[in-house]
Amino acid sequence: MAPDAPVAAVTGIGMRAANGEHAVQVAASVRAAVNRFREWPHLVLTEGPLVASFVDPDLLDRSWVDKVFQLLAPTVVEAIVDSGLVDSGILGALGRAGRLRMFVNAPRRDRAGTEAAAIAALPDQLSRGLLPDGVAAPVDVFFQGRVGGVAALLKAVEAIATDQADVCLVAGVDSLLHGPSLRALMADDRVKTPNLPSGLIPGEGAGCLVLESRAAARRRRTAVKAGVGFAALAQEAAGWKPDSPVRADGLVRAMCSASECGVRSSRVLLDLNGERWRFLEWTVAEARLADLLPAGWRPWHPADCWGDVGAAFAPMAVALGARAFARRFAGGGSILVAASGDRGERGAFVLLPPEAFG
Repeated sequence: MAPDAPVAAVTGIGMRAANGEHAVQVAASVRAAVNRFREWPHLVLTEGPLVASFVDPDLLDRSWVDKVFQLLAPTVVEAIVDSGLVDSGILGALGRAGRLRMFVNAPRRDRAGTEAAAIAALPDQLSRGLLPDGVAAPVDVFFQGRVGGVAALLKAVEAIATDQADVCLVAGVDSLLHGPSLRALMADDRVKTPNLPSGLIPGEGAGCLVLESRAAARRRRTAVKAGVGFAALAQEAAGWKPDSPVRADGLVRAMCSASECGVRSSRVLLDLNGERWRFLEWTVAEARLADLLPAGWRPWHPADCWGDVGAAFAPMAVALGARAFARRFAGGGSILVAASGDRGERGAFVLLPPEAFG
């Protein structure tokens, strides 16, 4: 992406995970390396307990579709309130004028245990149930899994840059804590169990961002928490699988493309989650990206605190990065965020600190 590519202002954030009920708490927990990994009582293994990272035990062993409003709705409200748009009444006016859009990333349609009818009804349910009373906006749902959050960010930034919208909400939601989904992952040896130390800790969570143009944020005199943009998507070769030979071609392409803005990131926020193939991929990518990263850069992988949050990763990564800028623990530079999907999709984007975004 060219250095003059559009960048949107992040003016509101919301986040929910097992280690926090709101963005400030989740980010503080990640910074302090606090997790809430506990035994998952709804799936008994012969070799011992399954450790998971769940938000609320009352959500039980249900599919992500059945949990979507409990996980996502609080983060949407939090982000809107954080942006100051509710108090000003601007959000409702933008909705009535057709200048408000929402993009939600979700797990893939074919996830085990997810009913097709529930998936088909979800976009309409989200458009009617997520926003505050008196606020209406079209909701585009990306059923693209982990890397779909990067695609949603790209669409939102493009909508703002091309004057299709004044404000965009970008959200992501997921829960891996559903029996059929867990059993499918375990059949592929992807979940950490007493007999498999290399694997993911299943989690759930949601994140939401309020994006608007730099000019709009200045007019409202609202605080900019970060600049988000310079995003790129890539794809590994056809037929790629997690057990394919590790070359990291797609991940390197995405990260290099996102970094063409000329910003050298002092932190790299990754979706490493304990799976061996992700670690091997990043090891190869790190060597190939040696000239891209400045001396003293540090990797960051919050899954060791909130578990694997799947399709919610990208919005949650933005919210985490925004809090890192606010609390001055981002290392003094930008943050390069990267994600790898289990079907070869790769995505990356750059988060700019408020002072660099201007």
